[in-house]
Amino acid sequence: MNTYGYVYGNPIIYYDFYGLDKYYRYFPNGIPHAGAGDSPTSSYGRRPSADSNMGITTILPQVYVPAEVSKDPETGAVSVKVPMTKEQDIIFDACMLRNTINPSLYNARSRNCVDLVRDCFREAGIEIETESMWPSSLYEELRKKYGSETQSDSNCSGGCS
Repeated sequence: MNTYGYVYGNPIIYYDFYGLDKYYRYFPNGIPHAGAGDSPTSSYGRRPSADSNMGITTILPQVYVPAEVSKDPETGAVSVKVPMTKEQDIIFDACMLRNTINPSLYNARSRNCVDLVRDCFREAGIEIETESMWPSSLYEELRKKYGSETQSDSNCSGGCS
C-alpha cells in the first residue's frame, strides 16, 4: 500500500493536501497540445473529434469541425502547477465538465486546446494575459507566474524542458 499515493509517491515535491491545485500540461512534441487536470500526469484537452476531418482544413480560419474534450496521454508533457482555492477548483471543474459534455466546434486558430484551458482558468478567476493560440505561450506565462517548477514526465524528450 502506497501511503503517499495522493502525492504521486513524493511528499517532498507534491503536497496538495486538499486536491485543489490544477496542472497545465503542454505537449511540445509533434503537433503542440495543451490540457489541464488534477496531476502532472493526468489532463483533458480539446481536439478534433475522432470522426471529424482532421486534414489541412482544421488550420484554415473559416473551417470548424466537431470537437471532443478527452483524456490526454500520460506521457510527453511538461506541466506547471496552478494553485487554486476550493471555490476556484469547483468552478474550474464545472467548466471542464460543461465543455466535455458540450465541446462545441474545433478550429486550430480560434477554438483549440488552449482556448479550453484558458477559458476555464479565467472562469475560475486565474488571471491569464495571453491571447495566443499556441500552447507554448500559455505554458511560458504560467511558468513565469507560478515559478519555474515544472514536472517533466519520463517519456518527454527533446522539446520537453
